[in-house]
Amino acid sequence: MSPTKQLCPFCRVSYMNLCLHLTHVHKLTDPKERKLLNAITSKRYSGPVDCPVRGCTASSLVRLDRHLKICHKIEGQELKKLVSSAKQTAAKAALQNYKQATKEKDEEVQTLKRRLDELEKLVRPPAQAEDNTASVAAAKPGRATQLFFTEEVLPQYKATLFRVGASSKVIENYNYELKNVEKFVRFMWGNQDEPPPAHLKYIADPSLINNWMEHLNSKFKVTTIKNHLLAIIKFSQFLVDNSLPCVRLSQKRLTGIIRHLKCQVQLVTKKIVGHRQTVKDKKTQRMPQRGDLAALLTELRGKIPDCLDDLAESPLDIAIRNSCIGCLVTLLFSISGHRSSVIINMTLEEYNAAHPEGDFMVISVANHKTSGTFGRAKIALTEREHSWLQRFAQLRPRLPGFCHQPATFFFAASGQPFRKVNKVVTQTCLACGLPRGFSVSEIRTGVSTCIQRNLPEKQRQLVARLMCHSTQTADRFYVAEPDGADACSGRGLLQTALGMSKAPCRKTGQQSQSEEEVVHSPWKRLRLTISSTSEEDEPRPQKIKKKKAGNAGLQMQVTKDPVPLCSSSPLDLVPSESAGLVEELSGGLVPLCTSSSLDPVPLASAGLQGQVGKVDSPPFTFSPLSHVPLERLPAEEMFVTLSSDLNDPSSPSGDEDAELPSPLPKTVVRPAGTERPTYRRKLLYTDHFREKVKRSFSDHLDSPISTKTINEVLYNRPELLAECKDMALTIDNIRALLKQMQRSTDQV
Repeated sequence: MSPTKQLCPFCRVSYMNLCLHLTHVHKLTDPKERKLLNAITSKRYSGPVDCPVRGCTASSLVRLDRHLKICHKIEGQELKKLVSSAKQTAAKAALQNYKQATKEKDEEVQTLKRRLDELEKLVRPPAQAEDNTASVAAAKPGRATQLFFTEEVLPQYKATLFRVGASSKVIENYNYELKNVEKFVRFMWGNQDEPPPAHLKYIADPSLINNWMEHLNSKFKVTTIKNHLLAIIKFSQFLVDNSLPCVRLSQKRLTGIIRHLKCQVQLVTKKIVGHRQTVKDKKTQRMPQRGDLAALLTELRGKIPDCLDDLAESPLDIAIRNSCIGCLVTLLFSISGHRSSVIINMTLEEYNAAHPEGDFMVISVANHKTSGTFGRAKIALTEREHSWLQRFAQLRPRLPGFCHQPATFFFAASGQPFRKVNKVVTQTCLACGLPRGFSVSEIRTGVSTCIQRNLPEKQRQLVARLMCHSTQTADRFYVAEPDGADACSGRGLLQTALGMSKAPCRKTGQQSQSEEEVVHSPWKRLRLTISSTSEEDEPRPQKIKKKKAGNAGLQMQVTKDPVPLCSSSPLDLVPSESAGLVEELSGGLVPLCTSSSLDPVPLASAGLQGQVGKVDSPPFTFSPLSHVPLERLPAEEMFVTLSSDLNDPSSPSGDEDAELPSPLPKTVVRPAGTERPTYRRKLLYTDHFREKVKRSFSDHLDSPISTKTINEVLYNRPELLAECKDMALTIDNIRALLKQMQRSTDQV
């Protein structure tokens, strides 16, 4: 017959092993009382039973079923029902009689003890009683060989460990230490049939300690071995500090034991580093990614209301209760990244004390692992998430186990804190459609890794403090190991530091490969300024200014030359697709160069004296100057902008298809001696201007707009062009405004 669950008569919850539950939870140590309680719930009672039929006087029947068949002609399901009911009634009556008899027996025993104490006082004189006490005390030291470790030493060590007000987790750790100490002493004693004596002389043998270390290495991981060693060191220090009379070990030998164990700890600590890296590698492979966490949160927000509805309909169903608690705690772990102890130890009082902060409700939990360092743990919830917890709080009185008045917000059927969070979180992840069930530690690892990879250092420190650990702790235990991409990036940085890359070492000022080679950053622009003056017509020597390493700007000043800039060949240093240069003189547009030849010419053919120094940089092309009003262009200076579009994130794209010269300037031209030309600016446009631009380019907003299209529209819209010039807009400003309009249209 397969075992079935039985209902506990106290907490009304079904258990597979009811006797074990009654012993550990309800503290029923009397076996007969447990047996009768088990008979009441199972309806199986082996004692005499009275006939349940009304009017029948038969009692103390051993075979009630036969009596009902023969005398009352009852068979089938009705027979089974009457037999079960009669046995349950008989078990209840037997339990009541047993309790009454036990109570009377206890009262009689107490009465006999009281009379015995009175008789002893009358018979024994006071002086004789004192002599007997002294003789017992004097005889006690003579029993040193009969003292045992578990009776004399271990209780005293236990008394020094435990503290008043310690949490359940701390008490659990202390019990773990006591078990480790007892196992160590029994191993060193070597005799499993007899208890170890209290003199402890046998634990000072170094060879036995080494054998114990080999035993630990064969059974446990290095982290568990270190916990055993630290527990024994702590116990040895206790023996040094207290000097118990039953212990026959000198201070010197105890100090030698501590020194030997500390050396073992140093050896184990070196192995722990590699062990932690192995564990982190496994956690990295199992941890949820950003997409998994986002999908989990989305699924939970739709599933939690349904779980609360099911719990309201069936509050006594353990599976439904676990499913609802699993969804709620998984949500809390995913949005906060806290340890499991924060959610397990959260009390109803702390939940009711939640205070609003802006759009969030903040819950503060005092009892958790690192409360001594970081104080109370904070959980920020939205109004919707807080409403889910509020509804669960309203259902708590109907859940099994509430009769024990549990203090924690989530509780088990026994009234104890709900500690099966790892199990329910794993089941919830699988129910939400994730590829595998994640534990609380794996979710915390995934959250910490996302924080480390996607947030700057200051923000990461803030979030780490809210998760009640430091960034060093996160890097040590939670953040995933660097992947292949990080290794490749580190290789490139190492080559840069060694001067083996194409970029210079900017901190040290060292050149990368050659002292003569000048390397320029690709994102900077090369600017050539040609100045002229009317004071003299003779050529002046050139002044070439090279900027510091990393800046590809080059300035060259030459005297005004009578040779016109417009020649048979364009003024290009390299082949260019756009060779038109215009200059606005006296209000009219006069082309400086209209030739379509793509052959390069030297600077001397353009009337420029001197020689430009060698610069290894991407090909430079002259950008066409725009139609700038004459009053904005200085009379003594004009700017010719050289642009390099290779790997330049700031350089605008789309200039290659511009067949017409742009009616707007490419840069904001400023007077000589001021700051460098501006290519891009953040401007605020009026709604009237935006509407005008939108109407003008309405036929082109559905597709990418090229520079050629912008030039054609501006030429066909003189009013819009005039307004743009009055606002000193560049061609990049118009292009950025159009892209912004296209994005807003796509979002709508």
